[in-house]
This record gives sequence, structure tokens and C-alpha cells, in this order.
Amino acid sequence: MTALRNSDIPPDAPYHINLTYVARHRIAATEKFNGKPKSLVDHVALPFTNSKTVEDILREVDIEMARLEEYISQRLWEATTAELNERIAAKISAAEAD
Repeated sequence: MTALRNSDIPPDAPYHINLTYVARHRIAATEKFNGKPKSLVDHVALPFTNSKTVEDILREVDIEMARLEEYISQRLWEATTAELNERIAAKISAAEAD
């Protein structure tokens, strides 16, 4: 949350709002389910990630921090929908080429 708070991303940007919500949810669940890894994973894993262990959750966090750094460095909150679509298409093309 510190990296997000210290960034230039406006607090009303959807990414800022969503990431803050996810981080607060994970922190609250960690406090509630301290010492109960299965319960913790069930409550903090995002549905589309298929996380099954605490280690999976930590990988999710690492990936999200890399996304945050990219979002900040490229100032993606200032991008238009068309620009974002182009970036996504380029990433998909690059992934398919691998």
C-alpha cells in the first residue's frame, strides 16, 4: 500500500481504488486468519488466479507489484482506452509469438 500511496496515481483512478480494496481485504483476512493458512487462502485468493497456497498468494502479490511499477512508469492512468487496447494487443501478439 505504501508504493501505491506514494505514487502519482490519482486516488480516484479505478486501478488505485481496486488495488487499495484488494490490499485492505488481504490485510484484514491475514489478521483474522493468522495461523490458519487454508482459511487465509480461501479468503484472499482472487477467483481468477487459482491460488491454492500461501506461496501462490505471495506470487500474486509479487506480480501485482510488478504491474504497479509498470502502471506508474508508463503513467497508464493517463492513457486513452484506444492506447490501452493497443498495448494489450501488442502484449497478446508478443505472447503468442513466444
